[in-house]
Amino acid sequence: SAASLSYRPRATVRKQNFAQFVAQTRAVDPDGAEKLQHLLTSVDVMNEVQKQLGRYGMRTDNLADALAAYLACAWFATRASTDDPTPAQMHGLRNQVARAIGASPEFADATDAMKQQLAEANLIQAVIISGYAETAKAQPALRAQIASAVAEGARKSYGLDLRSMSLSSHGLVPN
Repeated sequence: SAASLSYRPRATVRKQNFAQFVAQTRAVDPDGAEKLQHLLTSVDVMNEVQKQLGRYGMRTDNLADALAAYLACAWFATRASTDDPTPAQMHGLRNQVARAIGASPEFADATDAMKQQLAEANLIQAVIISGYAETAKAQPALRAQIASAVAEGARKSYGLDLRSMSLSSHGLVPN
């Protein structure tokens, strides 16, 4: 149900999540970690993301919406595109993700904190990917590298080969 996908965000959990995201990034990319920390402390990132999701009638405090946002950003980035998905694409993807979450027993007993951590991780990744897509647009020589890195990230995180899929009003479907 929609209620089981939503959570009540807590500032203390968000602060812990953001610190964890920065620490994980610092382990592999110290410069990137500094940029991420600056972003997370200088801008109300979740508010900015909510503005974008709100255009589709979606919310940052809904796990399916957050995962759909990440997957849409990643799908477009694998095509070196900075286009926005259509409302039909976003709704189809959200519905597809919601069905997958509903069919997954791991999520049945997820706490609000667990949902918030997963949602925020995906939303922060979407913001980062959007930045990379803008970089690829401005620097064509980096397009293939960025597209490959984003595709590999989605494969590792969700087992999806975004390059062999289309984004439609039914979500991600095989080409």
